[in-house]
Amino acid sequence: MKKPVALTFLTLALAAGLPRAASAIDFGDIDFSVDMKKAYYGVAMFNPNYKTSTNDHRSTGLVGRLGYDISKHFAVEAHVASTIGSEAAVDTAQGEMQMSNLYGAFLRANTQYGLGRIYILGGYAHGTRTVKFPQSSFEDDDSNKAFGFGAEISDDGMFGIGLEWIKYFDNRYYTVEAWNLGIVSRF
Repeated sequence: MKKPVALTFLTLALAAGLPRAASAIDFGDIDFSVDMKKAYYGVAMFNPNYKTSTNDHRSTGLVGRLGYDISKHFAVEAHVASTIGSEAAVDTAQGEMQMSNLYGAFLRANTQYGLGRIYILGGYAHGTRTVKFPQSSFEDDDSNKAFGFGAEISDDGMFGIGLEWIKYFDNRYYTVEAWNLGIVSRF
């Protein structure tokens, strides 16, 4: 089984099992209830910046998310992203470089205010890197720790907009970070 599929199944298994496990523990007077819908999904514009030691390579794409609120302040979340089109401002001498797809599993910590949320994310990402030189090209897979932060605002608790920044990869050869702007729906 490939890593992205395994990460997705692990995230969904955690989302299904953790609320039941947490309900079996006596937390005393602490209120972990969530007033709104527990599951959510969304789609956003994915604007990754692939940085090497000499250049930045930007592209655009879409990122989808599926999440589940474990409690009022914690959620598990899965991301699936893909770039569309080609990279902007290609340096023909260095070639085109980008992450063609990403998969991630995250733990999300929320702070709620009314129908809005501010949150931080930490987790693990797996992606396929595409490098196209003038005479050759190659693809390889990589996995790395990922983290980020964001905010959501909703007018009715069901539909909202979100803006987030996530660093998906940071290793000694390159980094990939992205600003994602999109919509979120709770059910």
